[in-house]
Formats: sequence, structure tokens, C-alpha cells
Amino acid sequence: MWGVVHGLFVVMESIVEIDKIKSTLLRRIYTLVVVTLLFVVFRADSLDYAVAYISQMFIGFDISTTSTLVQLLNPYTIFISIVAMFLAFKWITIKSSYVCSIFILIFSILSLASNAYNPFIYFIF
Repeated sequence: MWGVVHGLFVVMESIVEIDKIKSTLLRRIYTLVVVTLLFVVFRADSLDYAVAYISQMFIGFDISTTSTLVQLLNPYTIFISIVAMFLAFKWITIKSSYVCSIFILIFSILSLASNAYNPFIYFIF
């Protein structure tokens, strides 16, 4: 099924001429949005559920004190997000990028080992 969707996007992008977008940031945002939406479609049990889920992603969220978004915006996730964005855009040298990546990997492993919650999907099976 991924192959069919990939073929459809190749045809659509050749018609719309997406390749003429000069901004790397816009091309990355486009790719992120398309892949994220397709993950939702392929993961959903039905097409109705996928449409409802996607609509919740864009228009049905609630930003209140009990919201998941507010709970995720803690200093740890903000710091890791900033470091990840910094590393993603090649603003630093390759050598320091490797050092930062290894530091984040070790920190993530230690964080997972210290918590009882394990987010890996295959751990459930």
C-alpha cells in the first residue's frame, strides 16, 4: 500500500511541481506533514477513524491546564526539542554533532531505564 501512495504522490508532485520550492525548511515541513498524516491513515482501524483522528490533530484539541500538550511542555522536552532542531540543520560541525548525539542517546537510555513505563511497541508482545 505504501508503494501505491508513493506512486500517487510522485505523480501529484510532478503535476504541481513541488520540486521548484527553493526553501529547504518548507520542503521538510511538507514531508513531515505528509508522512505523519499517512502514518495515521495506515495505523487506523478504519478510514472513518483516520479522518476523525486527523481532524482532532488540527482542529479538535484543547489547550487547558489538563491538556496533553501542556503536560508535554516541560523543561526536559523543550530542551531535547531545541537540541534536536539544532542538530538537524547542520549548524554545528560533524564531530560535535556526533558527541551531542551520543550524549542524547545515553541520556535517553538512562531515562528509559529509570522509569517503569516502556514506550516500545514490541515490548507489549
